[in-house]
Amino acid sequence: MPLHDCPPPDVDDLLESNPTFSEGYGHLLLEQIEDSNEELVSRLKSYFESAHLDARVVIHDFVGMDLHPDREKQTEVNYPSSLNLTTLKGFFGEVMSGFVAEKYKLVGNHNWEVPVFLFRFHDDVKNYLFTLVRDQEQKRQTIGRLGTDFIGISIKDGTVERLISGEAKWRKTLTQSTIDAVMLGPKEKGKQTRVKGKGVWAELNKEVNPPDGLRQLHIA
Repeated sequence: MPLHDCPPPDVDDLLESNPTFSEGYGHLLLEQIEDSNEELVSRLKSYFESAHLDARVVIHDFVGMDLHPDREKQTEVNYPSSLNLTTLKGFFGEVMSGFVAEKYKLVGNHNWEVPVFLFRFHDDVKNYLFTLVRDQEQKRQTIGRLGTDFIGISIKDGTVERLISGEAKWRKTLTQSTIDAVMLGPKEKGKQTRVKGKGVWAELNKEVNPPDGLRQLHIA
């Protein structure tokens, strides 16, 4: 199957990088320069297409759609463009997480590579598109893919030395309270305490080592 082999594009003149480090933790704020939408999309396009190429081949094969460019037009259904906006936002976050890991020095100054994104393992997307090809009246929102959003690896002397697992969250607005809810979990109703076991930190801390995404990466 095709691997993700597109290097992250140079967008340093379009995204202002503001990294901070405190007590072993790093934070990177990327702020887009105004009026750069078209140029930014143009530069990122190949990277995003590469990130979805593996899943497009696997999912279209599962759905039973011919990928040959000279095929007769079967249907307007395609991966990932036929999915709902909420799912596409999630996909955007997952690819951007991999982009940040590959391009920016965040964790231990290691060189991270994402050999393939794990979109092919999104079973609900497979089932949804399988149905949609045959009955386009059955449109619905798909549930999120389970497990690690992406896995990156650091290779030394031809051997995988380290791995990094990523989690992407999409929010329309980003305030401190929103960040706290995402990272630490929502507050219990009518209380100041937070729901136990929720939030990114809790999810990462209870993730098995190594995560199942590493096995998925090996399969892909």
